[in-house]
Amino acid sequence: VKGINVSPVEVEAILAQHPAVEAAYVVGLPPDGLDQRVVALVVSRAEPFPEAELRDWAHKQLSAYKRPE
Repeated sequence: VKGINVSPVEVEAILAQHPAVEAAYVVGLPPDGLDQRVVALVVSRAEPFPEAELRDWAHKQLSAYKRPE
C-alpha cells in the first residue's frame, strides 16, 4: 500500500479475533499495481453480518494503511 508492505496474515489474524468472524482472507488489489488496496473477504458467524462493527474493530486494531476497504 503506497510502498509499505502489509502482511495479509497479520490483518487476517486481527479480523479473525472478532466474534462474528468465522474466517478472513486478505488480498491486495490490484495485484500488479503499486498503489494497492487492502481487501478482506469474510466468512460470517452472525446473521446479519455486523459490517460497521467489524470496520470499527479494524479501525481500533490496525494502522490506517492496513485496514481493509
